[in-house]
Amino acid sequence: MDESEIPAAAAVDDDEEEEEKPATSTLKRRHESDDDDEDEQKSTEKIQSMQISQPPMDEATAKLHEKYEIVEERLS
Repeated sequence: MDESEIPAAAAVDDDEEEEEKPATSTLKRRHESDDDDEDEQKSTEKIQSMQISQPPMDEATAKLHEKYEIVEERLS
């Protein structure tokens, strides 16, 4: 066995390891991205359900809310 063959074989092994790392990190990023997408979707659904559960305000209700806010400001 010649000494020049050993470094060449080691270099081939290093290349193989480098190829595996990006693929693994890409899969991890995809998985994390999927988790982020799921969290975002859940929070969006929660916000939408909260908006749906509140009926639209009519004029009289809107005026009451304005007066309530004015009273709160005066009491603070």
